[in-house]
Amino acid sequence: MRYPLAPLRHAAEEPNNSALARRLGITYRSVIRHQADGMSLWRADALAVSLGFHPCEVWAYWYDEGEVVA
Repeated sequence: MRYPLAPLRHAAEEPNNSALARRLGITYRSVIRHQADGMSLWRADALAVSLGFHPCEVWAYWYDEGEVVA
C-alpha cells in the first residue's frame, strides 16, 4: 500500500511544493516523488508525525489497510 501525498498536503495547509518540503523537512525532489509515487507506510507515518498528526488523522483509512504494526 502506498499513501498519497494529497491528504498530507491538505493537513499541512501548504499549497505549493517548496513550502511543503520546508514544512516537512524534506527535499523538493522528495515531495515530487511522493506526489507521483505515494509513500510507504513508514514514510507516511514519519511525515504525519512531523506535522503533529497521527497518521489516521491524515489518512482516515490508515487502520483499515491491515498494515499497521503495533
